[in-house]
Amino acid sequence: MSLFNDIGNLMGTLMQPDQHEEGKNLASKAGVDTNDFAKIASIGLPLLLQGMNRNN
Repeated sequence: MSLFNDIGNLMGTLMQPDQHEEGKNLASKAGVDTNDFAKIASIGLPLLLQGMNRNN
């Protein structure tokens, strides 16, 4: 079974990490607070997706 079952779960984990155990773990591994992690994800995720789209 994968860490993320669908894209909605992935978005929830990244944007609301305090409500998901995986998000708490990711924030902890990154060494940041869950609120900071959500802010970083909200800025970084669209940039990553744009870069991936350009490469396709």
